[in-house]
Amino acid sequence: MKIKRFATISFFLSLTFLGSNVLTNCQSNNEGLENKSEIPKPKLQTSTRLTSKVKFPMLAWIGLPPNSSKEAYNDMKAAGIDYDLLTYYGSVDQVKEALDKADEVGVKCFINCPELGKDPQKAINMLKDHPAVAGWFIKDEPKLVELQTIAEKMKKIRTYDSKNMLYVNLLSIDSPKDFISDSPEKYVNDATSLLPLEFLSFDFYPIYIRKGETQRRINGLWYKSMEIFAAKAKEQDIPLWTFVLSSYYPSNSKIFFPEPTLGDMRLQIYCGLAYGSQMLQYYTYTTPKETPFYNAPIKLDGTKSPTYHKLKLLNQEVKKLSGVFVGAKMINVWHTGNKLPVGTKALELPLHFSTIKTDAGGAIVSHLKNGNRNFLMIVNHSPTEKMNLEVKGDSYVKEVDKDAYIKDVDWGAPHTYSIEPGDMKLFTWQ
Repeated sequence: MKIKRFATISFFLSLTFLGSNVLTNCQSNNEGLENKSEIPKPKLQTSTRLTSKVKFPMLAWIGLPPNSSKEAYNDMKAAGIDYDLLTYYGSVDQVKEALDKADEVGVKCFINCPELGKDPQKAINMLKDHPAVAGWFIKDEPKLVELQTIAEKMKKIRTYDSKNMLYVNLLSIDSPKDFISDSPEKYVNDATSLLPLEFLSFDFYPIYIRKGETQRRINGLWYKSMEIFAAKAKEQDIPLWTFVLSSYYPSNSKIFFPEPTLGDMRLQIYCGLAYGSQMLQYYTYTTPKETPFYNAPIKLDGTKSPTYHKLKLLNQEVKKLSGVFVGAKMINVWHTGNKLPVGTKALELPLHFSTIKTDAGGAIVSHLKNGNRNFLMIVNHSPTEKMNLEVKGDSYVKEVDKDAYIKDVDWGAPHTYSIEPGDMKLFTWQ
């Protein structure tokens, strides 16, 4: 399997994050209730914790290599990884051994091995009924000209296996024009119309540093990419799967992707969730043997890097909120700040809120719905700076803490919060 292509990022498409105490705001002149019918007072509720029988899923790209120990699989599960995309496997026998170990710890695998390309029917028939099989790796980052061929391959494999998933991960919208044509929208439209996709996956690694600098920057096309793919997933009524960069590596002579901090990873995690993601994919989980200069959660010698412990902590944080995010539908997403990211729209106060103010660096403001419950998620744009947030809701609005408990709020006056880099604040109402 190839190592992923690295995008060249232009200066004018970059957003830099500088600390600022200036507030931007969205506030009504009449407590946000003008032209709205009078809302009856809600009934008082006792303390409630939002739970889910299913924990939010995470996938490891370039997961455990062949012949990994049982301890390595236990560590993977302990880190919160539920799916392993098998990479560098040379035979079905190696895959079988990995499946047995994965099954013991409750991890499922997407299969990629030479036999799947040479004789897919034979390989699939040998493996498809194993309880640890999640699906079949079909293609990473297909070009526009490859879509028809891939569609035919997917349809053929469906005749051999009707139940397990078919994994395709699409190119990001900043890919070269000869890969996706002049219009990223056309690429996404063609991919979703030609390919029988069960989920919509794409990669984008937004946080980078220029050579010779120390300041983190954000690729200005990241949010536009999120807007395009999230809208298409919603239109197709299929889950959106998003990526989190969990390894350090140089990209080209001008930029590199730094070792991820908690703020870097939180921003990518909570941005994906704000846009309705139903799978978080980590690139990479192990350090690829072909690129030992990567610094992934699992080092080349199999030991844990500091990033492993960050990944584990953040996955535990998200899994506690499974009752919020598993099955959540993205209703709308806005942004605040002095300069809105490319392709996004300015905040319009949602019903039940009369004030939402942020620092000049701004935030993602996402309206999600899960069953009969609504959520407002406000995510700090910056991976490096804290954000001041001021919110005022009506009596329907409650807070949700990081342990998924709903907390009553006295909205007699606006509440202020200090949001850590890349972190978020969550509210709910019915």
